[in-house]
Amino acid sequence: MRNQKIMGIIQIFFVLAACLGILMLYLSHRPKDEIQFVSSAVEAAEGKTSRQVSNPINFEAYQKMNPDVYAYLYIDKSSLDYPILQHPSDDAYYLSHGVDGAVSASGSIYTEGINTKDFHDPNTAIYGHNVMDYGTMFHELLQYQNADYFNQHKLIYIYTEQGIYQYQVFASYFYDDRHLLYAFDFHNPAVYQAFLDAVFQKQDGIVDRAVSVDTTDTIITLSTCKDLGDER
Repeated sequence: MRNQKIMGIIQIFFVLAACLGILMLYLSHRPKDEIQFVSSAVEAAEGKTSRQVSNPINFEAYQKMNPDVYAYLYIDKSSLDYPILQHPSDDAYYLSHGVDGAVSASGSIYTEGINTKDFHDPNTAIYGHNVMDYGTMFHELLQYQNADYFNQHKLIYIYTEQGIYQYQVFASYFYDDRHLLYAFDFHNPAVYQAFLDAVFQKQDGIVDRAVSVDTTDTIITLSTCKDLGDER
């Protein structure tokens, strides 16, 4: 069975003119039934896998607290280290509720019902507040506007009960205020290719054109806003 590539985007919302910044990510990924767990970020970066048989994330404990937890996001050497949730009926629920389900201004890291939970959709969008007062949730994503940070934080990991997905950032740039998953039909190869072409033609922001992306790849989107008062 040939290897599959999973691409990812991080999408950052900004206050002025409701602009968005997007970070594109790259992941080399085997089919689900061939995934092995990596033992550390260093091993993952070197393309190695371990023989470890258990996931380092205790999903059983998280799901006892809240069954909506289904994945976990981690960026090495950063504050981005959070479970990912999806409410079964209310897409906006985790804008104002914490991982334990209690009301929280900081909310949670979450996806919407338009996405499945296996990260095999053409595009999976992951949302989180930018909690500026404490520098928590998706606040640190804004640092990807800086070239040094971009180059030093290229690896992003998503843990699931099936395996660990390793992503490599390949672009960061401002975007408009459209809801990406409703504005583009990523299931349509022509639309998807046009979107990717536009990414690599961007002249502003940071784009690593050495990374190859096509419509056989899938993408994810991480989204936050610049100021707490304007989050969406």
